[in-house]
Amino acid sequence: LSDSDWHAAELKVSSICNSNLTGAQFTACHFYSATLIGNQYDGASFAQTNMQFGVINPASFQLVDLTGLRADSTVFSDADFQSKNLRDIRLPRCAMHKADFSDCDLSGADLSYANCLEARFVRTTLVNLMAPHAMLMGVHIERSDFSHANLEGAIFQQAQVQDSQFTYAKLAQSIWNKSVQIRVS
Repeated sequence: LSDSDWHAAELKVSSICNSNLTGAQFTACHFYSATLIGNQYDGASFAQTNMQFGVINPASFQLVDLTGLRADSTVFSDADFQSKNLRDIRLPRCAMHKADFSDCDLSGADLSYANCLEARFVRTTLVNLMAPHAMLMGVHIERSDFSHANLEGAIFQQAQVQDSQFTYAKLAQSIWNKSVQIRVS
C-alpha cells in the first residue's frame, strides 16, 4: 500500500493493520470507525482528512502531513507528534494516552474534552488552545506556553508542570489536586 493514492476515499468500519503506508495519500479522506494498527506512515498525508470513532495505535507522525486533520472521538495511543506543526488541528474528544507533543505548535488547536493521560508537552506552543474539560492527568508540561488557552474545567491531577506560561489562560473550574510539582512562570 506504499505510495497509494486514497484521495477522498471513505473508509467506514475498515481495518488496515501492519501495513507499509509509506507515502500513501489519504488527503481529504473520511475514516469512520476505522482501525489503523501497527502501520508505517513515513511520508504519508492525512491532510484535510476527517476521522470519527477510529483507532490509530501506535503511530509516529513525525514525517506525516496532518495539516487540517479533524478527528473526533478517535484513539491515538502512544502517538508521537514530536516537532509537528499542528496549528488549528481539531481533536475533540480524542484519547491520546501517552502522546508526545514535545516541540509542537498546537496554537489554536481544539482538544475539547480530549483525554491526554500521561501526555508530554515539552517546549510546546499552545497559544489560544481550546481544551475545556480536557483530561490532562499525569501529564508532563515543561517550558510550554498556554497563553490565552481555554482550560476551563480541565483536570490536571498528578500533573508535573515546570517553567510554563499560562498568561491570560482561562482556568476557571480546572482541577489541580495531587499535582506532583508546579513551577509556573
